[in-house]
Amino acid sequence: MAQPGPRKGDPTLDIWIGERSLYIFIVFLTVLGFVILIPTAYIRWRHKRLREPEVIFIVLAYILFLANELVLLGLQTRVYRLSYVALRMKPPYREILNDRHDVIILAYASTYLFYSALWCIKISLLLFFRPFLRALPDQLRWWNVTITYLFIAFVFGFLATLLSCGGPKQLNHVAPGQKYCQGRVDSITRNISLFGWFAADVSTDLLVMILPLRLLYGMHISYAQKIRAGALFSVGMLCMITAIIRLVQIGSKTGITNPNVQWLSLWGTVEATTAMVVGCLPTFRLIFRSPPGDGQPNYSIKMPWNNESSSNPSTPSGTRQEAPSSS
Repeated sequence: MAQPGPRKGDPTLDIWIGERSLYIFIVFLTVLGFVILIPTAYIRWRHKRLREPEVIFIVLAYILFLANELVLLGLQTRVYRLSYVALRMKPPYREILNDRHDVIILAYASTYLFYSALWCIKISLLLFFRPFLRALPDQLRWWNVTITYLFIAFVFGFLATLLSCGGPKQLNHVAPGQKYCQGRVDSITRNISLFGWFAADVSTDLLVMILPLRLLYGMHISYAQKIRAGALFSVGMLCMITAIIRLVQIGSKTGITNPNVQWLSLWGTVEATTAMVVGCLPTFRLIFRSPPGDGQPNYSIKMPWNNESSSNPSTPSGTRQEAPSSS
């Protein structure tokens, strides 16, 4: 009678997606991220918007995204070799201990690259929203609160991952045949890292979206304009949806408390690519605007003065201030 495989006892060792299929999937989404970046760069160059501050973070996000995908490709090669041995599909090999160590290191590196790319996209969106808030000190204070929370959330996630599973010092104390990060305390710290990053990711996405939507509520523009602007400002919802799907899929397939690296890589790539698309989407609004010098109309948005600015003696009572144009 054949011995049962490790599927029931240890889903982290099972193969949930073929090695070649996962490799093609990661490469395809990496190329897709680059493809969306090309028209973004061209449109900004055409409209002389390459020097805007959010561009720096979009480019940095893609560099981190690309680095993460390259790390994942190197990680999967080792993960599948270890899985083949664990499933008795291939005999043990001489470099198996080195591969185990490399998988742990690469998994840590991938986590940091992945979330760093996401945070760069969030910052780029905040910088995109900032010109709309300059005339409103109250809203600008909320912007400062959001960027501060963004920083605190990233530091929390960074430390939670760094200290999970006994921290870096534990890497050199795993004996042959001993499983890494399987103790009770290790499981708690690993879950704090996983759920902590998830909570930080979703909460920051929510804040980034709420900020401009609060501004829209007080604008003196038509409902049609509000709907269009709201749709533009709500693109972060796509990131929230993929983050939730990623966590649900990991839990349904391999268990939240002990996720499979292959499944983490697959859904992490989906979320990272979605974030890249979301970061580039605001640029495509320029397609509907005339390039500089073509006599384009004024797209300024009228909004009322707030209480602080209404006391300005140089401004007649009841006048409205023009927010920076999004063109």
